[in-house]
Amino acid sequence: MKNILLILCLVLGTCITVAQRDQSDKKDKIKTLMVTHISKDLTMSAQEAEKFWPVFHISNDCIDDLRGKKRNVILDLKDKLSSLSDTEAQKYISDLEAIDSETEKIEGRSKREIIKIIGAKRFLVLKHSEMKFRYNMLEEFKERKEKSSKQP
Repeated sequence: MKNILLILCLVLGTCITVAQRDQSDKKDKIKTLMVTHISKDLTMSAQEAEKFWPVFHISNDCIDDLRGKKRNVILDLKDKLSSLSDTEAQKYISDLEAIDSETEKIEGRSKREIIKIIGAKRFLVLKHSEMKFRYNMLEEFKERKEKSSKQP
């Protein structure tokens, strides 16, 4: 019995590790695609790129972390919504506001730093490129979903 339980735990642990690694690989692939897409739209000198990419990546990573925190707060709230008191609800609202405030600070700081590096006009090109990339990714996901749903 102990051996079966041990084997089951090992198999389950391996499956979880592989799934997490696969998710991380997908995120890295999407980041690489985004960098490639932005690089095509945004021409920079080597010195500008050397300054720009670290700021861009650090701010995106921080914002992604905050989005994850917000998602976790909302998911935690989902199960408790029907039995939530006003005091508890106010705490959730305060938590969400704090996350939103921190996100706005990071976005504002990174925007100012990036504008110093590449200028206002190319900053707008960057924002347009990011928007275009997200749109293209959503279209790609829709197409893949339609293809997979049509296959028997």
